Order: sequence, then structure tokens, then C-alpha cells
Amino acid sequence: MTGQAFVTGTSRGLGKACVEQLLIAGWEVVGIGRSIPHFEDKIPAENYTHIFADLSDAENTAELMLPYKPEAPQHLLINNAGTLGEIAPVGKLNNRQLIKDYNLNVIAPAILSNKFMMLTQSKYDKNRYIINVSSGAAKHPYAGWAMYSSSKAALDAFAYSVHEEKVIINDKRTFFCSVAPGVIDTEMQNQIREANPEYFPEKPRFVELHKNHYLRKPATTARKLLDAVLNMRDNQFWVVFDLRSLDPLANQ
Repeated sequence: MTGQAFVTGTSRGLGKACVEQLLIAGWEVVGIGRSIPHFEDKIPAENYTHIFADLSDAENTAELMLPYKPEAPQHLLINNAGTLGEIAPVGKLNNRQLIKDYNLNVIAPAILSNKFMMLTQSKYDKNRYIINVSSGAAKHPYAGWAMYSSSKAALDAFAYSVHEEKVIINDKRTFFCSVAPGVIDTEMQNQIREANPEYFPEKPRFVELHKNHYLRKPATTARKLLDAVLNMRDNQFWVVFDLRSLDPLANQ
């Protein structure tokens, strides 16, 4: 079954890969972010609409209007946009940049989730899905990633709370989850491999992952993510999980 999807951070990486998978499957997709993605000819881009927005600006995000189509058979929001931020210990971070990074990683997903739930909650008798793209760093923090680890942990806690709210009213059509997608071959990994090892002692591990070809392609991860979440049913619902836990052969 297809539907209408909203996806943030669609210009590249996992966000773009999710959009491509959804478009191929026949979804109508609204992308939200500062840059519009460029698709290959095989992608049905006529079903893609882009909203230009700086999600690191909380006031801007709060004013966004989502072009909701109530007639769609189901609805999906993927809060994918995020940043690793500065890789440095607390005490050496830029305070203004911290605000922007937390806005992008935590405040924007919270605002968009709230908007999405408001749009879809009136007499809603269809499935609706919200995916927060989290990280293993939410549960296994690294030195130098204070903002990133804590912001991803916040996304996990947010999902747990929303799930409890749905349980109270016996809402079995809402699937709100926070998913760690694993280590993906994206620009963020380039940033990690270029980090100052004095500030990020785990750098050698990530260099080895890249050297040994353990980074997953965004398209592979997007297919697995969408398949896992869109085929969920209430009796097998995971609120917070690591995508690698569904595949014992996945990179560790």
C-alpha cells in the first residue's frame, strides 16, 4: 500500500535513499530541507515536492505548513535530518552552534512530529508512521560526541513517551519509533574519519570500518528500514531498536 510521506534531510545519504525507495513504490513524497535532491531518470520525481526550510532554526520550523492529503491511504514522517556537530569535548564547543545543532537534531523532529500527529489525529482510521533516525550512540556515548549522543538519546525517549500515550488510548494504528540505522557510507562518516584523534579517541575504529568495507550503502539501509517499519503490526511493534538487530550478519 502506498500513501503520503514527509521526509527531512533529503538531499543526500539515507534521506535521499528513503525518498527514492518510496517514489519507486508509488508514494507521494514531500521533502523538507535546505537542498533539493537530484534524482536519476528512473526515479518518478513527478511525485516529489520539496519544501525549502532551515530546520536548525526552531522558529522557522514552527511556522512550516505541511501539505497534508487526508485522502492518502496512509501517512509517514521520517525525521532523518541531523548533524554530528562539532567533535570536541564540552568546554571547547561553540555555544551558538550548539543551539543550531540541538534545534536540528531534537527540536525539529519534536515540532514536526507534533504537526504530523495534529494533522492526522482527527477521526483517523488509517495507519500512520513516524520514524526518528537515531543512532547507536544514544546508548553507547563516545567522548567528543556529547551533543550528538545526547540528542539521539532524546529522540529515543521522545518515542517511548509517545508510545505510552498511544497505549493509554488503545491506538493501534500509530507506529512511532526511533531507529538506529547502523553505520552508513555518508558524508558524516567522512567527518568522523577526519576528526582530531585527541578529541575523538574512537576515530581508529571508524577508519577500520571504512577500510574493511563495513559501511552499508544508504539504499540498502533505506530498503531495510522502510520494510521493517511499514510492515509492523501492533503485536510486534518495536519502539526503539537498532536496525542491525534484525540482521545478524550486519556490520557491528
